[in-house]
Amino acid sequence: MGSSRPVATLLKHLGVSALVAEEFNSLFLRNAINNGLPAVTVPDVRNHIDEGDELTVHLSQGWLSSGDVRIEFAPLPRMVLDILDAGGLIPRLVRDGYLPEEQKAAAVR
Repeated sequence: MGSSRPVATLLKHLGVSALVAEEFNSLFLRNAINNGLPAVTVPDVRNHIDEGDELTVHLSQGWLSSGDVRIEFAPLPRMVLDILDAGGLIPRLVRDGYLPEEQKAAAVR
């Protein structure tokens, strides 16, 4: 019980590089993106991918693959890709000059 907000940061800390699921709670999805953790919704994915499979995920083109399996999904919007490329929302705002550099250090703590 409690807030799900720290989960995306924890998953990144544990080495998770992206999340793939049939659906996400909208708050969790936005929190993951804001923390620089890619998360994509892929309908019916669990019928094609098994736990432990290694995936290649192409966020801007909208596909993932594992072995001979290739599944298409809606590509992420440019704004979301920009946030992910920067490492999260706060780093993007710092990079683009909307926040001072100190904000980035404070957000990482």
